[in-house]
Amino acid sequence: MKMLNMNHVVRELTSGPLQARLALYHVGSGKDINAILEEAYNTEEDDIKNILIIGSLRMTRGVLLSASRMDDRSTGVISLTSWIVVLPAAHRHVLEDMAPRPDNVVVVSYPAIEETSSWKTLSSLPWNTLEPSRQNNTPSTLNQNTTCRPWNGMIHTLLYKGKRRELSLVGQYDLLGDVHITEELFPNLKLGFNGRLLTVSTKEYAPYVSIQRNGSVVKFDGLCVDLLSNVAKALNFTYQLTETPDGQWGTFVNGSWNGLIRQLQFKEVDIVLAPLTVREDREEVMDFTYPYFYDAAGAIFKRPGLRRWSTLLRPFKWEVLLCLGIVGAGVTLLLHIMEKERRKFWAECQQRNTENRVTEGTIWYIWGTFLKYGSYEQPVTTSGRVLVSFLSLFCIIVSAAYSGNLIAFLSISRESVPFRTSQEMAEQTVYRWGTVNGSLWQLQIANSNQSDFQKLWQGMRSFSESDPDVLAPSSSIHKKKVEAGNYVFFSDRSVMEIWAQENCQLTLLDETFRQITYGMGLPNNSPYRAMFSKVLMKFEKAGLLSLLRQKWWPDAVNCEDNVKVKTHVIEIEDLQSAFYVLLIGFFLAFLILLLENFRILGKNKLSLLKFNMKQNMI
Repeated sequence: MKMLNMNHVVRELTSGPLQARLALYHVGSGKDINAILEEAYNTEEDDIKNILIIGSLRMTRGVLLSASRMDDRSTGVISLTSWIVVLPAAHRHVLEDMAPRPDNVVVVSYPAIEETSSWKTLSSLPWNTLEPSRQNNTPSTLNQNTTCRPWNGMIHTLLYKGKRRELSLVGQYDLLGDVHITEELFPNLKLGFNGRLLTVSTKEYAPYVSIQRNGSVVKFDGLCVDLLSNVAKALNFTYQLTETPDGQWGTFVNGSWNGLIRQLQFKEVDIVLAPLTVREDREEVMDFTYPYFYDAAGAIFKRPGLRRWSTLLRPFKWEVLLCLGIVGAGVTLLLHIMEKERRKFWAECQQRNTENRVTEGTIWYIWGTFLKYGSYEQPVTTSGRVLVSFLSLFCIIVSAAYSGNLIAFLSISRESVPFRTSQEMAEQTVYRWGTVNGSLWQLQIANSNQSDFQKLWQGMRSFSESDPDVLAPSSSIHKKKVEAGNYVFFSDRSVMEIWAQENCQLTLLDETFRQITYGMGLPNNSPYRAMFSKVLMKFEKAGLLSLLRQKWWPDAVNCEDNVKVKTHVIEIEDLQSAFYVLLIGFFLAFLILLLENFRILGKNKLSLLKFNMKQNMI
């Protein structure tokens, strides 16, 4: 780098199709080097920068070492900057020993120069010759002269050879300006991060991230881990997974962020990969890549258990059972009256015994009719037989409905949920509810202006006083509470679908609350955001993200309730026709009873009249 009178000199450089903004600096000390590099990366908007170094070996070493100490997470100085270093041939191997961190370094070495005119060729070489090749990144021959002249200058690039970096010859030039490029100048540009180790922070939340601990050995698994492995292969980096120290997702508390967001804000890690929701407030201190997953918010709970002791009563509602009891008692009484009135004319010697048998026989006959086996003794009166015939028809209808519904209740688990919306849930008192502390769901419920959500948040705060686990940071704790019963958990709907498939007693609330997206997290203003987003978009188009979901989401389980077969408790309205039949029977039996009584009364009067006439004749 050249500097004129310690002032920045900027001019427009045009070389063929390439147009670049060139800033020349004079470097006098290490402090100057740091200030110049900071200014270059803070003022230039392009992520990819090109730096040309012409100077002494000491100055070149200072510039590269200062660049190696810069924060690559915000500058891209290592992977996204191309360096062209001009050195005497005798000093070029010093770069191998120094092993600078920047990936893309080209060394233009020149032999001892005696003619000052040769500097003209040398000074025009880096930008006029090397930059077009760097733009196309393909081998090329510029100003090649077919006449045989000695090659005096060498062009090398620093390549990775295992743990070392070695110079590899990619071209030559002579002092007349003829340049011959045989290999790519910056081959490492195509190799992503060139195997660099990146620190990736995550948080357990199955099936996105699962953590298994065996002593000091920690094993990470899940959809996010598989996705990270594929991204690492595409961008050529290795990674070390770690967890957030405070175990939080990232919320703004007391004027500062915690959890995963804090790690990115203070550039403690290179990447955060977890089911981290894309939010505007978070993007003020970090960057999100292109989303890799789309989801919605929901709630899950366990349906109340069925009361097996009441199975025989469940096919009918209590109103129906009450009516059947009234019908049985009423018909028994009516038939008893009919039979008793008719049998009063039996022999006086058998009258008392007959009354007892009439009462007992009537009760057993009505009960036998309901059970469809009848009785050994049939009604004697016509009205009683009419009543019993209609009662039998009524019992056939009721028995058929009861038997069919009882079979359904015994063979099919009836879908029964105490509520279907969050509003209904907030109004009941049996179930409690909660969510992951510091998650999007907690913030949405706590900060919502909707009255339903305000009730939910008041409930959570009240429940947490006696049961802190309703705001536990681990989803596994909430899962155990849901499976125990009388608890509702708010979280990602996709995760809860897995729980419902694993346990058929769990069901999801019909209501969904918000559409959400997950993205990889990078430090704020990261120069690598476009690289990661491009890879994720390719994965989405290729169907990789769908394949990962199929891998980590279990196959659908055919739970009985997934078939949505429902039994219907029989109500009075369902048996209207049967009761109408019975009422008709009552009416006809009562009418016949009246006629029989009139007939008997008439016969009694006629018999009395005849008896009186006989007495008068005597």
